Amino acid sequence: MANNNLDLNELANRADHQISINLTSDDPHKRESEIRIKEAEAQHNRTKELILHGLTGSTVSIVVLLCVWIIGRKSLSTDDGKLALGLLTTIVSALLGYITGKSAK
Repeated sequence: MANNNLDLNELANRADHQISINLTSDDPHKRESEIRIKEAEAQHNRTKELILHGLTGSTVSIVVLLCVWIIGRKSLSTDDGKLALGLLTTIVSALLGYITGKSAK
């Protein structure tokens, strides 16, 4: 009678074989559902970031235009001009820091 025993150590150490053990039995429908949920969450996060970037860009643009308008007016007091110039300088510094990747600590 032939010996039908299989030595797993011998199989695992052979270079021409690759062994993997999968202990999970995922349902394909469950996996598809999880993928669709992750895709929907990713789309939601992208949309949220786009809206936030748009609002931030609009707000900064409006503030910059107001600062330039205040600085350009001759009838306003010098205190208003100093405040507008300081705010404009801060915005430009923050934008340059953002572009170059520097952060204040």
